[in-house]
Amino acid sequence: MFTSASNSQDTKITAKASEAKMACYIAEHNMSFNIVSHLNKLISAICPEFENCRTIINELAKARAFIVNVTGDSRKNIVELLQNNRFALLVDKSTDMATMKHLALVVRIV
Repeated sequence: MFTSASNSQDTKITAKASEAKMACYIAEHNMSFNIVSHLNKLISAICPEFENCRTIINELAKARAFIVNVTGDSRKNIVELLQNNRFALLVDKSTDMATMKHLALVVRIV
């Protein structure tokens, strides 16, 4: 009785960890949210024997909400860190050949 409950709980924890890793990967590599549903189908096709592959990010809204709400919370930490410490700001503005403007900001905390 306890073993089956423990296994289902472990599966849920593993699925949540997998969702978090996948959402962070999408955010880190600046991928479009539109690939989420296709990526889930691909992973399920590649590894059908794994239970948690079926439960990884099923909806576009869920992935977007996870990225904005969970990984976006670090913005508050950065603002607090900058308010409490000295920092230097490096700004680089350029325009590429396609006349697209770019602005890079680098913060160095002392």
